[in-house]
Amino acid sequence: MEKQQELEWAKAQKIATNLDLVAAAKKQLRFLAEVDRHRYLYDGPFLVRAIHRYKYCWLPLLAKHAKSPVTKSPLVAPLDCEWIWHCHRLNPVCYRNDCKELYGRILGTWNVVSSTQAVCKEQTEEFWNRTYPTEPYELNPSTQLVESVGEAILGAQKTTEYDLVSAVKRQSSFYYQVLDQLPADECSA
Repeated sequence: MEKQQELEWAKAQKIATNLDLVAAAKKQLRFLAEVDRHRYLYDGPFLVRAIHRYKYCWLPLLAKHAKSPVTKSPLVAPLDCEWIWHCHRLNPVCYRNDCKELYGRILGTWNVVSSTQAVCKEQTEEFWNRTYPTEPYELNPSTQLVESVGEAILGAQKTTEYDLVSAVKRQSSFYYQVLDQLPADECSA
């Protein structure tokens, strides 16, 4: 088995990428830090609501955007939906299967930017509000009651069977695990 791992490692070292992996890792850390500042997304009723918003608002909106862009600028997921989307995609087999079952294709990240980049959010928010007039674009636990997503949104739509609550629980400590491994000057990057 060890020889097989060495061969796989050697093969992986030859993969070329034009992506700046350090910059991408720092962007990912900023996202995880932002989620950690919103700890209500790790457990309880706001997590359940975030999952419903992801399934019944974000994924359908993303599918529509993938067919034909719904905004002139990139799409920006609300932070709660982006967090659940992130956790879902960490199981690529389930994510692929769910996307193909529900939308007939894999929903990628083309023309989508992170909510932590604070760019072009207004157009997405306007489209969201027109599409889901009873569901706010941003979850705000200090001013909103924990309610389930409006029944009009839920309807009788099919949904993923993947256990997103467990996926979030598995990921909720990851930020601290990597944060402890970084030099102090990298933590604020």
